[in-house]
Amino acid sequence: MSFLNRYEMSRVWLPTVKFYLLCSLILGFFYTLIVLMVANTFFYTKAQGSLIYCQNKICGSTLLGQEFNGLQYFWGRPSLTKYQYDWLSKEQIPAPYDKSWIRCAENQKIKFAKDNLPAELLSPSASQVDPDVSLWAIDLQISRVAKARGLGESELIDFVHAWIEKPFLGIYGQERINVSRLNHALDQWMITYGQKKT
Repeated sequence: MSFLNRYEMSRVWLPTVKFYLLCSLILGFFYTLIVLMVANTFFYTKAQGSLIYCQNKICGSTLLGQEFNGLQYFWGRPSLTKYQYDWLSKEQIPAPYDKSWIRCAENQKIKFAKDNLPAELLSPSASQVDPDVSLWAIDLQISRVAKARGLGESELIDFVHAWIEKPFLGIYGQERINVSRLNHALDQWMITYGQKKT
């Protein structure tokens, strides 16, 4: 290879390599660092996973549904993966026409002892871990939860009302309640409630 050819190659490759390294440094390090700093400064709770704390211990996340089976808890959407968040690495969610979805709906009707249930109580969400349900879904359970916890229904309704989440910007979506957040808050409130009674 002649000197001229080598010189021409260096003129092409050297700037390319420099540009690649510069972009890697800016986009791979500085950009990531800035986004991380902004997120932790202005959106700390969300950046940390929207965690729920119970007596200074992590007991869940507002982004993920959990399984609550006791009569003293509000029940959320069913999950074909038992609320496993790493289901992609273990198993595939059955197709919507699979019989497991039908069985799920039938089991929910038996569990609630009702035929007329909101759609979200009959079928899982696409993610299998959606924590939100409608106000109707909560209203159907007020009597059971109040009785199991020894509370008056009006007393429990007043507590639940504080956990209603409004539609985004007041127009997008519908009013809903995060079941994971509600149940953990209810547990904490019952501790305080019991202390006040004694």
